[in-house]
Amino acid sequence: MQLTSNYYKLQRESIHPYQSRQFGIINKEDERVATFEEEPSTSSDLGNQFLNLINLHPICSFKMKLLTPNQEVLARLIKKKGWYNSILVQTKDENITLHFKGSISQNIFATDENGTTLFHCTGKNMASDFSIESEQGKFATIHKRSIAAPTTKEAWLSEDLYHIRANEWTKTEVLAILSTTVMIDLYYHRR
Repeated sequence: MQLTSNYYKLQRESIHPYQSRQFGIINKEDERVATFEEEPSTSSDLGNQFLNLINLHPICSFKMKLLTPNQEVLARLIKKKGWYNSILVQTKDENITLHFKGSISQNIFATDENGTTLFHCTGKNMASDFSIESEQGKFATIHKRSIAAPTTKEAWLSEDLYHIRANEWTKTEVLAILSTTVMIDLYYHRR
């Protein structure tokens, strides 16, 4: 499977806050290209369920897989229990670490195994718009937008949509930015 599009939509697909989290990824041709799916070991963990119940979800640990439509694992996201710990993104070829720096400043740094910064993601507009920059300058954006719905019930149950755009990026950057988008949803926009 190739992640070669310069535009992706990412949407949360799990409605109930205590079920396993799932995010669908759709390319610019409206084809589903991948899915982030939480592993049952963390969604059914009693400690995590208790932390979610008392609204301390940022402390929860979790493991997620990025799956192709054929259920091939492209990457894994791993977070240990704790306040704004770093998130490890494991691929077949390398490990990338996402560092969240504060809930108000909305700064996220992605580093490789050697500690080299791959990109810096900065949020603005109350964490609805993010710009992603590398040493070469701005190369991608993440925008959170609500989906228009014909009824109030559908609007209440539908999740927001993230639009991810870039001019040009590598497979590693795509995986890291898609993972960053999931983490933005979990840290800043969790209901």
